[in-house]
Formats: sequence, structure tokens, C-alpha cells
Amino acid sequence: MEAEFARMDTRFIFRKLLTTRDTGAISLSPEWWGPQDQDIPLPPWLTEEYVERLAAKFDETGFAGAMNFYRCLDLNWELTAPWTGAKVTVPTKYIAGEDAMSYNYTGVQEYIHKGGLKGDVPGLEEVAVIAGAAHYIHLEKPEEVTEHIYEFIKKF
Repeated sequence: MEAEFARMDTRFIFRKLLTTRDTGAISLSPEWWGPQDQDIPLPPWLTEEYVERLAAKFDETGFAGAMNFYRCLDLNWELTAPWTGAKVTVPTKYIAGEDAMSYNYTGVQEYIHKGGLKGDVPGLEEVAVIAGAAHYIHLEKPEEVTEHIYEFIKKF
């Protein structure tokens, strides 16, 4: 995958990834990425400076480190096997962006809203789905995220 990314403009990669509202899986297909010379306007929460800084760092280091997270998923499962079935019992609030890919994968909303998440996280007290936000909810809707966190922790 790094070889594919190495052939692409890093700034374009981050502009596309950080601004997409596509709720399907990310693909390396040319159809998903579209032309690299397309104009991708930045939303108010994302600055050109941030994209430049991120792209410069990845231009320097490449994408191997980021991709290794996904390569190690099986190993992560093996290493965390002793905790399979462990429950999160501390008070918990789950916050998601309604446009996040992960929130829109098949079965995820049912799992979250119909008891599956509560079964794994008995301490789950609240679920908040933030409209108009995707994966980067803390950047996209910082005031709402802060308010949700503040209202939750002030109970303790």
C-alpha cells in the first residue's frame, strides 16, 4: 500500500482522507480517489497549514508506520487474547460522528443502539451521535464534543 501512496501526492491523500464524507470503505481504486488535480475545498475546521504539516511529516517518513497498525491487527488480537470477553465497567460515554465510516459499517449502528455495545461495556451510560460530523469529530465539532465530555464528567 505504501507503494501506491508513494505514487500519489501526499497533500492530496490527506485532503481526500480528512474531508471525505463517503460512508463506505476507503479504497485504492482510482474511482474512489478521483483525479489528483481535483479541487478539494477544506472545511472550516481544517487548515491548509495542518494539511501541509501532516503531508511534510509523511513525505519524510513514508506511510509504513501508519500501515503497520493494520498489518498488526491479527497480532493485536493474539496479544490481547487474555482479555477476550473482558467488560468495560467504568462509567462510559460513547461519542460518534453520524457520517463516520466506522459508524456506518453494516451492523454497527444496531450494535451500538440495540444493546450490543452495552453488553460489552456495562458501564455505558450514554451514547451521543453528532450530526454533521464524521471521523474527526473533535476537530469538526469541538464545542459539541467538549460539551458532551464536560457534561458527562461533571457528574463525578
